[in-house]
Order: sequence, then C-alpha cells, then structure tokens
Amino acid sequence: MPGSDPGAAPRPPKPFAAFEWQIAWRYLRARRKEGGISVIAWYALLGVMLGVAT
Repeated sequence: MPGSDPGAAPRPPKPFAAFEWQIAWRYLRARRKEGGISVIAWYALLGVMLGVAT
C-alpha cells in the first residue's frame, strides 16, 4: 500500500465494531413507550460494569 511503513507496528483492533455499537444503541436508546426496556438495559449495563470492575 502506498504510504504505509512495512516496519511499523500494526494498530490494535478497536474493542467494538460498528455493528456492535448499533445493536447496543438500539436497546439503550428506547422510545417513550419502550422506556422501561431502556431503564432495565442501563441497570444491566451498570451491573455488568461493576461486576467486571471488582
């Protein structure tokens, strides 16, 4: 590829691809009548984050 350095270290991959972000935002950003699902999803995300951090 032009302009790329063959001796350069490769960049690490991103932790999440665009598809994963799209699915996550679908459930974390709910409409007004689906607000309960959004609240549950945020609590679940917070619980997973706390569980991984400890």
